[in-house]
Amino acid sequence: MAKLSLSKEETVRLILQYLEANEYHRALIELEKDSKVKLRRYGKEIDFFCNLITDGRFEDAETFITPLKNRSEPSYNKVLYTLRKQRFLEALESATDPKLDDLVGWLKELESVAAREDFSELCHIISLNKIIDHPDYANWNIYRGRINCFNDCLKFLSEIYPISASELPKCSLTELLGQLNSVEILGETGNMRSPKFNSEQNKIRGSFRYSQELNEEKKENASEGSLVINEAENQADREEEAKGNNKKVSFWNIPKVTEEVSDEENKIVYNIEELDVMSPGEDHSLGEDHEEMFRQSSQELMASFNPALLKEMARIEDAKPIRCSAFNVSGDYFVLGTNSNSIKVCSMHNIVDGLMYNEHQGREQYIDIVFELRRAYIGSVYCIDWSRSETQIAAGYSDKNIRVLFCPDFLELQETQSETLMCEEGRYLNGEGELPEIMEVVLQGHQDIVRTVCYNPVDDRILLSGGSNDGDIKVWNTETGQFLQKLQGHNGSIFQIAAEGKASYFISVATDRTLRLWDLRSNKCQMTLNGESFAEMTSVALTNSATQVRAETKDKITNIFLKRQQGKQAAPAKPNLAAVGHADGIVTVWDINAGRLYSKNSYHLAECRSVDFSADTRWLVSSSFDRSIGLVQMDTGSACRLEYHEDRVVSARWHPFLPILLSTSADKTARIFSP
Repeated sequence: MAKLSLSKEETVRLILQYLEANEYHRALIELEKDSKVKLRRYGKEIDFFCNLITDGRFEDAETFITPLKNRSEPSYNKVLYTLRKQRFLEALESATDPKLDDLVGWLKELESVAAREDFSELCHIISLNKIIDHPDYANWNIYRGRINCFNDCLKFLSEIYPISASELPKCSLTELLGQLNSVEILGETGNMRSPKFNSEQNKIRGSFRYSQELNEEKKENASEGSLVINEAENQADREEEAKGNNKKVSFWNIPKVTEEVSDEENKIVYNIEELDVMSPGEDHSLGEDHEEMFRQSSQELMASFNPALLKEMARIEDAKPIRCSAFNVSGDYFVLGTNSNSIKVCSMHNIVDGLMYNEHQGREQYIDIVFELRRAYIGSVYCIDWSRSETQIAAGYSDKNIRVLFCPDFLELQETQSETLMCEEGRYLNGEGELPEIMEVVLQGHQDIVRTVCYNPVDDRILLSGGSNDGDIKVWNTETGQFLQKLQGHNGSIFQIAAEGKASYFISVATDRTLRLWDLRSNKCQMTLNGESFAEMTSVALTNSATQVRAETKDKITNIFLKRQQGKQAAPAKPNLAAVGHADGIVTVWDINAGRLYSKNSYHLAECRSVDFSADTRWLVSSSFDRSIGLVQMDTGSACRLEYHEDRVVSARWHPFLPILLSTSADKTARIFSP
């Protein structure tokens, strides 16, 4: 029997080599730190410099390379650029809401040491929602970036420090174990945007999973509770239904579409007129030499949005009506609240990849239901919100309670579970391997149905709520479950609360036909806008919510560095607007700064239950009990109505940065629409 004798250091180095070969960069860095063993040693000075970078101490690393400036200033500038670029990318990736002044300052520092092409590339990255949306950074993450940063710097440091790299182990861990026990160690494949499983794992029930063999999957694998219906897959059924349901899209002064609208989209277009729509790339052009390097940014996609091109990409069906929905900040997932007493967390990776990278060609579009939290004998979910940090989901129920879910890692669940993970009353109904603990807090204090919940965009611990037959807004601490205070002023049921992006104020609407602006610091109403001449108010949205503030910040930074050479002046400041839906279907828009009515729209025929602004604030979407989704082009006032649902449309939401719409309806479906 063969015996193997390895020292502790040799064993650790074998593991480190395995981690490097399989690109487990975070585990590699952490193991080196904990074990004090290095896979490669370059000498005392270089090892110290490596530790500075892997620890993220970039200012100290800049101090360390100061002697290089006297030897070779070009080399010094290249190392300095590499360090500052990594620091900038990490700050951009880690910030949920980037701060304009900080990012501008860091870019100016980079501009002084960067080549023009490199600097233009960084400016373009800002315009993207995520760093990995850039083709050159598709596999980037903080830890991979730090290792690459060190390797890029290493060749220049030899000019001031002696470098003698130690040899790697001659035999890899996989080869060693294979020789001893005929053990085969399999590596995993996949990426952060579209997790992949092997074909056996994809033989599932309950929801579809990511796989290269997905097109071979059959619809009958899905269960009743988590059925995913695809547009192309059900074409014959859709065409048959269209004859009876007379689905259509009505337009008033919407951009003309030159291509013929196909029957499979089940829509009729009429009264279409030309208007000025920004062409893709107009705002973020890098010049002819650079434009082909990049795919369209989210801003460019939104700028070229045309509702005449919208089509249903995928849908989810439930046993009962689906009332409410919310996206997470990153736009990778959304959550649904249903009348079947459950919330469903769904993945958007497939849809987003299809739009951003044109990857939908040749494969079906689908929604992946990752996690479902069921309730026994508890009322319907009436409202839902996802915190800015993506760590909490708050849902208001008809049983007068609010339940706060502390989110597990949904991406990890998506990668490790072969079917929708279901949990009921604190216990899992299925699942594979070690499953995360489900933590919840119940907030009790409402006297009737909880109609609205709204997180403080700068402090996840603070949640505001309102309900039926109660004019008080309640403020909670979600970590402790403690009731903090109440905001008094409304005389009717509160239907919705929305937050200004930096939490400087919150706005609420109620059946007393007033909009009220609240300051949590003073616990008082700052302003009341009277809508006595209109029907009861049922929904509200702001043009300066956290989503719009985040998009505007990135857009400003991009404009500063990409447009200043073109001599273009900054666009005038936009007014802070609040859109309000009314019980008779009217949609009004109010100027918050001026304290007056801004516009009125009357394209719905029944109660308007939700309103929402796109990230660039150019489009307003609304939903109505007349079974339609409304869209208003804010610059021109042009409007259209989409009729896809077979029953009342309860909510319609914009994706945080893309021209994607999510709607939920009493017809028991949630649907995704995209150009």
